[in-house]
Amino acid sequence: MHVVKTRIAVVLACHNRRRHTLDCLRSLYRQASPTLQFDVHLLDDASTDGTADAVLAEFPDVHVICGTGKLFWGGGMRAAMTKALPTPFDHMLWLNDDVELKPDAVRGLLIAYHHACRDTGQDMNVIVGCMQDPDTGLISYSGFLRASRWHPTRLHRVVPARDEVVGCDTMNGNLVLVPRIVVDRVGIIDEAFPHQLGDIDYGFRVGRAGGRVLLAPGIAGFCAANAVKTRREGVLGRLRHLLSPRGLPLQAWVTFLWRYAGLLCVPLLVAIYGKAIFTRAAR
Repeated sequence: MHVVKTRIAVVLACHNRRRHTLDCLRSLYRQASPTLQFDVHLLDDASTDGTADAVLAEFPDVHVICGTGKLFWGGGMRAAMTKALPTPFDHMLWLNDDVELKPDAVRGLLIAYHHACRDTGQDMNVIVGCMQDPDTGLISYSGFLRASRWHPTRLHRVVPARDEVVGCDTMNGNLVLVPRIVVDRVGIIDEAFPHQLGDIDYGFRVGRAGGRVLLAPGIAGFCAANAVKTRREGVLGRLRHLLSPRGLPLQAWVTFLWRYAGLLCVPLLVAIYGKAIFTRAAR
């Protein structure tokens, strides 16, 4: 009897988190089955802790791509996606390397996708997996609803339902199932976003293309929330940090705000930078 496999191109980026990366891949491969095939594309952004060698020793089928050390999350994910694009796949799975998936998490995303296709009558459905902080038990990453019609970064985190998908406007990119039809129509993460905003932008782009962003039922995995680091080196030092890829890089934020706020881009940019510089400087 011929077994039909669902082919999933898994894309992730890593940098000097060998233990997390290996744990993440273990939690992924435990879900492989005769009907579920993973083709993993891992961008190692010049790790110095032996991540790439350790991954290949345990998972020799993983396609490891060597980065420059300056790609960050957005650039790393884009590089992994670019390598995956020519390969045959039914879905592309975004996965952060610090995620530990629950058993059957991927199968749960696929079930949510098929139910959404049946209920909506369309297949332009992106399915987001909700993450729980393993230490606090709180939701760390999920889908979002816009809290403001004019401010695109004012977002409410969505709480998953028990047994049905929940509609979202956009998403965190820690665990996202993107069907081939969406990849073909929407593309991959925009190169304008080297670290942040690429996932938020992608979710909005899906909506503009006529698709839907949906949060799968329940908790799909565990991922600690990134701590916000307060910097105390003065206004100029804070400005230098804000302009770096891990801060609020000007080109990325101008692109994002112009795309989703139009002429309000300028006052919003002034407000965001002013708050980031002077509010923190006063602490």
